[in-house]
Amino acid sequence: MGNGILGRRELLRIGFVGSASALSVVALAGCGDEKAEAPAAAAPAAEKAPPAEKAAPAAEEKPATVEISYLNWAGSEVGEEGMNKIMDAFHASTPHIKVQMENLPFTQAQDKFVTLHAAGALTDAIQIGFWQLQEFYDLGMIREVDSMAAAAGFDWDAYAGPLKNEIEGKRIVVPMSTIVGLNHFNVTTFEDAGVAGPPDTWEEHTETALKITDPEKFKYGLTHAWGLEDPRLSSQLYPEIWQAGGEVENADGTFASNTPEGLKALEYVLSLELEHDVVVPGSLNAVETTQIENFGSGTAGMFYDNSAHLNLYLGREDLVFDVGPPLKDQTRAGFVFGWRNSVAETSKHPQEAFDFLAWIAGVEGNTMLASIGTQVPANKHAKPTYSSPALGALVDTAIKWATFDGAHGAAGLGEVQVVFAREIHEAINGNATAQEVLDATEAKWNAIVG
Repeated sequence: MGNGILGRRELLRIGFVGSASALSVVALAGCGDEKAEAPAAAAPAAEKAPPAEKAAPAAEEKPATVEISYLNWAGSEVGEEGMNKIMDAFHASTPHIKVQMENLPFTQAQDKFVTLHAAGALTDAIQIGFWQLQEFYDLGMIREVDSMAAAAGFDWDAYAGPLKNEIEGKRIVVPMSTIVGLNHFNVTTFEDAGVAGPPDTWEEHTETALKITDPEKFKYGLTHAWGLEDPRLSSQLYPEIWQAGGEVENADGTFASNTPEGLKALEYVLSLELEHDVVVPGSLNAVETTQIENFGSGTAGMFYDNSAHLNLYLGREDLVFDVGPPLKDQTRAGFVFGWRNSVAETSKHPQEAFDFLAWIAGVEGNTMLASIGTQVPANKHAKPTYSSPALGALVDTAIKWATFDGAHGAAGLGEVQVVFAREIHEAINGNATAQEVLDATEAKWNAIVG
């Protein structure tokens, strides 16, 4: 991701040695009829001064070495060895910035961000989740990056729109990788059921789920996760709201789904649980890791999951899978998120911290990150190589759907998502209709953001 992105501002002082040229003066005779007098004898030449010694060229002024700190969870998914290779490449290209990096598992990193901020000791740069942007900005943890990007000559046009988050008209993140929602499906399960390929519409989706569901063999069409610890509405309800032609939230953050489109989407998703019984049991307590295991083990034949998990599934020797596009109803729609980095508000070296993050986002760094971590690159000019043709083909599909017209960024996350999920529990337990879920969610959601 580097190569010109950082725009190093090294100064070269070039010394110039001036030389005086000799000036000859000739005395001319006056005008008129009289003959001009012969010119006076030339004065004896002055003794030549010894040649001046040439000034030594000024040495290149090297920027002072600056040390910055970086806390992330990418190392737990890319691998610490891979992240160290990326750091080595950065240090080789930008020797005046030294990065002290700490890799933590995802859940530990989230806690440490807040703990360090409370102690006034947050690292110069942090990896940040899309669901944390508003919260961390409101807490004064992260700063706008527009001025630093301008100083570095950062090329924002190299990144898809959903990756360039703004708050109050200010950009606050530097893209790191792209996460694309794709319909994952178990090829073996589909072949056994006589299903030719991934479904394209809601109707085909339901028909396929019914065909591959066999409760006696503990095989189901889908896996959902409504667990309040980590409800996955972004992958099992919000896409359907967009596909029905609705929106999740308004520009001011208020609830936008209490509409005919939102009702249609919620009724469809609930029908998969309550009417068709094609969802793996236990969805009310399930979280994302539950879904990953349900699909990876073959228990669920389909799963709208994100591209960051492709390599996890390729590591399952007993799983043969492929991916297809997001579904469509009135329109085709899905999410495009991504890993991002931010500069801490308290950083003593914000420009250097930005320059480091910009290198990761640039062509060289992004190519390395995507290749080593089997990620979809954030930078459209990156040229990653992957460990197998199968993985390369999967990522190519993800890249295709990273910039389609129906791509939506993050919406309705954090506390409001838990509120929505809690009301959905009521519907699945038979205590509320879909319309009652939307009414109750709207009131509670807007009370939070209002």
